[in-house]
This record gives sequence, C-alpha cells and structure tokens, in this order.
Amino acid sequence: MKLAGLDTNISATEVEAALHAFSDRTEVDSWAESSVAAAVKNGIVTGSYSHILPTSNMTRAEVAKIVWQLLENAKLIAGNR
Repeated sequence: MKLAGLDTNISATEVEAALHAFSDRTEVDSWAESSVAAAVKNGIVTGSYSHILPTSNMTRAEVAKIVWQLLENAKLIAGNR
C-alpha cells in the first residue's frame, strides 16, 4: 500500500475502529492488526458478512478483488466495472 501511495500510518485507536465492525477481529494475530486495519481503512479489504476471516484460505476471486481495490484506490487504474 505504501508503494502505491496509500496511507499506511494508523494509530491504535484507528486500528480498533477499523476492526470493530468484524465479529472475528480477535482472530487477527497481533503482528498483523495494523496492516489489516490499514487495508480496511483504505477500502482494500471489506470483509464478508461482518467477518474478516483471518484464518481462512483466500480464493482467487478474493485475491483479484483485493488487487483491483488496491490499484483502483491508488488511482493506478480507472474504476470501470
């Protein structure tokens, strides 16, 4: 995200706020919390039905959506869907 020009600075309060909406937020390992929260804050990760699913495997479609959101939010591609 940083290389794409997106803001990766996130305070502890912002981490809590970004992850608060997800019922499984306690499953996010402490070392990953700030990165996951920054991805949520930047609109790259949106979760699924109030879950972030940190212990689940990702599908190709989920990875494609994350890459698309990253590129779109960094204004590296146009948002034509």
